[in-house]
Amino acid sequence: MSGRRGMTLIELMAVMLSALLVGAMGFHLMFTSTKSVHQRMSVLSRGERLRLLQTAVSRDLAGRFPAYQPGGVSIASPNPESASQTLLRANVLVQGEEPNVDLREVIYTVEEPSPGSGQRAVIRSLDPDLAPGRSSQASLQNLFTLEFKENLVWSATPVAEATGPTLQRLVVTLTDERFKDRPVSRELRIVEKKP
Repeated sequence: MSGRRGMTLIELMAVMLSALLVGAMGFHLMFTSTKSVHQRMSVLSRGERLRLLQTAVSRDLAGRFPAYQPGGVSIASPNPESASQTLLRANVLVQGEEPNVDLREVIYTVEEPSPGSGQRAVIRSLDPDLAPGRSSQASLQNLFTLEFKENLVWSATPVAEATGPTLQRLVVTLTDERFKDRPVSRELRIVEKKP
């Protein structure tokens, strides 16, 4: 007699159950680890996208409209009820075809670049209302397009300074519907002066 015996049904079931349990634990660990890495990469990606948004708006305002008046910048509050939400407004001096310089208002809004697309973007428009005699056609420019699952919210935060006027800085937060618990915020270097 060799002394060996076959596995009983109970022993076989115990081995299979153990293997199943180990496999499930391994799969759960792999899934959790992958999700954590994906979330961290998403946070880094959104941080980079906010940096690109900051660069786009700042360069557009300072480069295209170098004569903008910092005291004439106003930061708007988001209105979720509105399809087009104003991010900020600034008074700018624009050189026209004539020798005179026009006072215009540049407006940055978050809206659909084309109606019904479902996608949102940061759009710059130049309001002609402050320039009498000008065409009513606004100058539109798409500066930054949001991905379908991204959402942009913003607020103005006061900055206490010992001297000079009270300042407010624009803080923009980019959220992703897939990772609502991990919003990413960035302060845009556009300042609103308060009297």
